Amino acid sequence: MLGWLLGRVRFRAEGGDAEKLLTACAGQGIPVSGVRATALGFTAWTPARCYHRLRPLARRSHTRVRLAKKQGLCFVLLRWRGRWGLVLGPLVLAAVLAFSGNVVWAIRFDGLPAAQQIQLRSQLLQAGIWEGAWLRPDSLDAARQELLAQNEEYSWLTLNFYRGRLVVEASQLRPAPELPQGRSCDLVSVADGVVLEVNIQSGQPLCSPGQTVAKGQQLAAGRYQDRDGRLFEVQSAGEVMAQVTFRCQAQQPMETTVALPQSGGRRGRRLLVLGQTIPLGPQPQAGPEEQASVTSRPLTILGFALPATLEETWVTGSVQQTVTFTEEQALELAKLACREQLLQQLSGAEIRSERVYSRLEQGKLQVEMELVAVAQIAQQQPCEN
Repeated sequence: MLGWLLGRVRFRAEGGDAEKLLTACAGQGIPVSGVRATALGFTAWTPARCYHRLRPLARRSHTRVRLAKKQGLCFVLLRWRGRWGLVLGPLVLAAVLAFSGNVVWAIRFDGLPAAQQIQLRSQLLQAGIWEGAWLRPDSLDAARQELLAQNEEYSWLTLNFYRGRLVVEASQLRPAPELPQGRSCDLVSVADGVVLEVNIQSGQPLCSPGQTVAKGQQLAAGRYQDRDGRLFEVQSAGEVMAQVTFRCQAQQPMETTVALPQSGGRRGRRLLVLGQTIPLGPQPQAGPEEQASVTSRPLTILGFALPATLEETWVTGSVQQTVTFTEEQALELAKLACREQLLQQLSGAEIRSERVYSRLEQGKLQVEMELVAVAQIAQQQPCEN
């Protein structure tokens, strides 16, 4: 191993008195190993630093010495002389990969709608976390606490960071109704419907699948007697899924005045990488009657995500303009308003079918809709004294 690190050469000695050359090498202290006889002389190994000392001895013994093979680290480095990039490239890449273990390469949102993803990405940016940011050990927990404080609608939120990828997971909070402490309550129906599934966790069930219930009807009792006549008072809890028919009305004007952005807005870009902000050109400032919108997206090259974030700022003015809808457009807006009414009354309802009736009167589209949906209709209500 030491010989390979320092370098050694294999030489070929031919003609003359080859045996005299070996004797001279021993006398001068030149190490020679691996001697093999050939038809015209011999071949042997010697340290690279001693090869130049062989030539004077070879001339005295009238022997020709030729270099046959080089071996060792010094010759490997000499071979790559002038091409250090090929050697340093893998080393630099390994150093970058080792260094980038705490750099955010990608941010992924699991189980969140697009609107919430945009909101959380903007809040993460304010907390100093984006594609290309350097994460400190305590920054993730601080960012999680800050996001939970800003978004009270989440029951829990986690930030998991592993090998450059940050995964954001959150769950919506279902607020429980405020009831007097220790007071019993019933489950009542908030809409008319046909019961599909009953899952009562506490209380006495008073409905079953296939049963038709009316709005305000009792679905589970919080105050009841057992077979021995003992009275129980509990807070009823659970879910009752039912098929609900919801009827609503909406009115949509055929003309409306809206503020539309003007063309020719000003754009500014900034590059966020490794905790640094690099302006890419002039940064516009919004005037008193202008609006500024900021968007951020990961920087990619040929579809490959880089540990950097590109932030764009658009500054635009607005102008009041009257917009005229077609009857199809007005109908879609009215249908959207009816669906929102359903979701306000029955949160999380899943629409199965729709029936629409519309008529145009005095520049307004009158729409009546009949929606068939599946929803959770049980709601807690304190028991009457």
